[in-house]
Parts: sequence; C-alpha cells; structure tokens
Amino acid sequence: MSKFRLWAWLAALTGHVGVGGQKQASGGGRVCGEARLCRMGEWVTAVIGLLGAGVGAAAAMWGANRAARVSQEALAVQIRKEDEHWMRDQRQAAYHALIRADTMQQEAAIALQGQRGEDGDVSAELREVEDAAHREMFAALSLIELCGPQPVLEAARELKEAGSRMVMIFSWRSESARSKRHDTYERQRVALDAFRSAAREALGYGSDFRVPRQLGRPEGTPSPE
Repeated sequence: MSKFRLWAWLAALTGHVGVGGQKQASGGGRVCGEARLCRMGEWVTAVIGLLGAGVGAAAAMWGANRAARVSQEALAVQIRKEDEHWMRDQRQAAYHALIRADTMQQEAAIALQGQRGEDGDVSAELREVEDAAHREMFAALSLIELCGPQPVLEAARELKEAGSRMVMIFSWRSESARSKRHDTYERQRVALDAFRSAAREALGYGSDFRVPRQLGRPEGTPSPE
C-alpha cells in the first residue's frame, strides 16, 4: 500500500480528509451535536417526569394522612360527646332517684310523727314505711357514688343523714323530741336545697334556681322561709 493510500485510510478513520473531508466532518459534528441535544432533552424530560410523579405521590400521601387524621379527630370528638351524653343521662337518673328517696323520707316522717313511744316500737305497717324510705335512700346514694361528681355526692350524703334524722326525731312522742323537730326539719330543707343546687350545676343547668318544696310540712314544724 502506498503512503498516500495509507494516509487516506487513516484520515478516513479519524474523519480528516482534507478540505472536502473537513466539510464532511463538520456536517457529521452537527449531526452528533443534535443527537446529543436530543438525548439530553429526553433525559431532562424523563427526570422532570420522575420528579413530578414523586411530588404527586408525596402530595397524595400527605392528603391521605391528613384526611385520616381529620377523620380520627372527628371520631374522637363524636365518641367523647356520646360518652358525655351517656354520663349526663346516668347522673340525671341517679339524682332523680335521690329526690324520690328524700320524698319517701319526708312522707315517712309525716306518717311516723309521734307514733314511737318510750319502748321505741311502732306498728309493723309504719315500720315498713320507715324501712322502705331508708332502703330507697341507700340505693339512690349508691348510684350517685358510682357516677358522682364529688360535690353532688357530698350533698347527697348530707341529705341522707338529714332525712334519716328527721324521720327518727319526728317519730318519737316525747317532748324532748318535739323540741328538736324545727332544727331537724331546717337541716333537711337546707340539705335538699344544697343537693338540688349541686345537681343542677353538674347537669349544666346552673345553680341559681331554687325549687319550692312541694310537700306539706309535718305537724309542729314551722313553715320554711
């Protein structure tokens, strides 16, 4: 192979073939550059697509988590309100039971008034009235011990003690017992007002409303103010 042919073969391999070869090489460079730009554009588009997909997925996950938290919070609020409503119903039933028991004690005091002599005995019928009033009061107080709250429980205990003492004092026939009727009646009246006030506060009604007594007062007892 002549030197000229060897040089031409090498020039062809390297892309340099004189003036005409330079034009060909220049055209080939433009083609390569355009190809590289095309591939770069495709790569950029792919990267942007991946980033967009990632951002979209992250936004979707955030939205789902946010919706789940909102749903959980709403459920917690609903459960809390239902619990509060249930507790309020239980307390209201217990407070009504105590009012009924106090009414029974007042009726027992009226029925037993002056019926217990020095021997401390009364008829079986009156004893049943007395025992029924005390049982009702004990059961009602047990309900309040379960559902509270503490201020209402304390007022209920005082009302129980005041009512029980009123039944006992009014049942005795002695003059000494008769002289104590006013004080025992006043203690029971104050205890009942205090219980009603505490119960209304616990139920959300406010405590500044005073319900007048409905029962007639036992004989020998002054009218409350």
